[in-house]
Amino acid sequence: MNFYLLVEGDRTEKKLYPAWLSLTFATMRQVWRIEDLQGDHFVVFAFKGQPLTPDKLTRHVEDVVSLGRIDHFFVMVDAEEESSAVRQQSIDRIIRKIPGHDTIHYSIIVQNRCIETWFLGNRRFMKRNPQSEELRAYQNHYPVHEQDPELMPKMANFTGTHAGWHKKYLEAIFKEQNLTYNKEPYEVNKPSYFYQLYERVTSTPHLPSLKRLLDQWHGLGGTLPGYPAPSSPA
Repeated sequence: MNFYLLVEGDRTEKKLYPAWLSLTFATMRQVWRIEDLQGDHFVVFAFKGQPLTPDKLTRHVEDVVSLGRIDHFFVMVDAEEESSAVRQQSIDRIIRKIPGHDTIHYSIIVQNRCIETWFLGNRRFMKRNPQSEELRAYQNHYPVHEQDPELMPKMANFTGTHAGWHKKYLEAIFKEQNLTYNKEPYEVNKPSYFYQLYERVTSTPHLPSLKRLLDQWHGLGGTLPGYPAPSSPA
């Protein structure tokens, strides 16, 4: 089985997803050129933090169609200020206009609101009684260990985007652990971090956009012990 992952992010996603795939598909190996996809391999193409434009998406879908040996094509993007449904539908409309799209299997995974939102789902990593006044204020605003991080509004005095607010919250959690979150996924790509997120989506209705990804991997034969049947078709 061959996977092609197209991601908007640069430093985080292109390192995180290979780490997570290695935990879920034990025999799959990463390659760095689409031409090297032979069998049981995956390739990750990152846009270095640049937005996924229709022209860029079209070129990659055309490559997948022409190669003909990619079993599943994943498009991974942030919702940012849009709703997940709107972002997914806009990408799907572009793909459906491309000749040959009906010959490939693809999934659109919208990280709602961003990849850092998923990372906020690790309940064990965040201290419940932090020393930092900043983090205590964030927890009082919205306790992400109890409520769905995907539904968290930004604080009234924060002037940035929702995605920017979620990242700021995560940075404060890391700082409390004497760590720095700077888009390099040294901590979040560890198996222990992944399995805490896995536990969150299997024991609560939280992080539905992450659950959509795990549903897809489960349906494609990924080894996820005790994972429930997908809630929607793969």
